[in-house]
Amino acid sequence: MTSGIIFLVSIGSLPNKLVAKISKALSEKWELNLKKISFTQFPDETISELLPFAGLVQFDGDIAMMHPSGCSWLEALGNSKVPVALMIEPSPSGEIPGLAASYVSLCKEFSVPLLGLIQVGDPWINKNRKLDGLPWCGYLPSKLFLKDTEENDCYLLEELVIKLKQQLRYIDKYF
Repeated sequence: MTSGIIFLVSIGSLPNKLVAKISKALSEKWELNLKKISFTQFPDETISELLPFAGLVQFDGDIAMMHPSGCSWLEALGNSKVPVALMIEPSPSGEIPGLAASYVSLCKEFSVPLLGLIQVGDPWINKNRKLDGLPWCGYLPSKLFLKDTEENDCYLLEELVIKLKQQLRYIDKYF
């Protein structure tokens, strides 16, 4: 069984403000508490402190980079069986950077319970997402977070939260 925390991690070049807005919106829609942590914190110690916490954790930094303590955050998350959702921005033409496949492979390598990928930004090319073989949870147009209106983003956020919950139930059976 996985822990009660879920890490939300940006891979690539999503702006920090956008990541913060998405994290806040997802935690509110999912009715989860939200905490922020950064790469500079010690992975094992911080995860141990977070285990009693139930909620969404917004991670700031490169989760795969080796921490000065001797292990990467990704490795520590795998050791603790903490589920992770990865956010990535597509290219202007809708292609997904190879970074997505690399991080999915790293999650497998370190036995990290991966909920899946979230595409942030347009265009969403459904055919390509099906063909790339990556574990997609859905997509959020970045324009939804430019204004503080909930009317437009309700449906997509709800759909994404439903998919993430389904993945979490699936992962709980096998980890």
